[in-house]
Amino acid sequence: METTTQNKPRRRYLKPGQKPPKVEIRQFFDDDENCLIIYNRDKTVKIMLKLKQEGYRRHIGTITKSTRTFIIHRVRSKHLHRKSNSYGFNYHIIKHAKLFDTVSLSDEYSNWKIPKQFIIDSGKNLYFAKRGFELQRFCSLEDIEPFKINTEKTRF
Repeated sequence: METTTQNKPRRRYLKPGQKPPKVEIRQFFDDDENCLIIYNRDKTVKIMLKLKQEGYRRHIGTITKSTRTFIIHRVRSKHLHRKSNSYGFNYHIIKHAKLFDTVSLSDEYSNWKIPKQFIIDSGKNLYFAKRGFELQRFCSLEDIEPFKINTEKTRF
């Protein structure tokens, strides 16, 4: 496990005399040398996954500290497991993270606020990748339907 802290300027302009925010970067490796990268800022924590066999990082999601929510955005055509009609959640993050209680999942059709414990208890491990940081818990769209948020805007 490697931990580093560094000042990393954001893409926005800083006011004169203003310092860039401090970012703590932590990296965790599993037995297969996959890397979980965590960028800990003042208000948010960004989580990335770098698989050994791939040359890029995957954005897993962002934790908002004030609301204790893990925010995940998905594209249904790309991320939905078609055979089981379900979304996968990184088991290592869901099981071991202490900074959030709720998972806010959104795709181009719906939004859900799912309790973390529901994913741990009701999710299923499919015979996909079963080891290390690639292990996922899958929850079907039918199972998470009770947690759907009504996002239709009402007119007065």
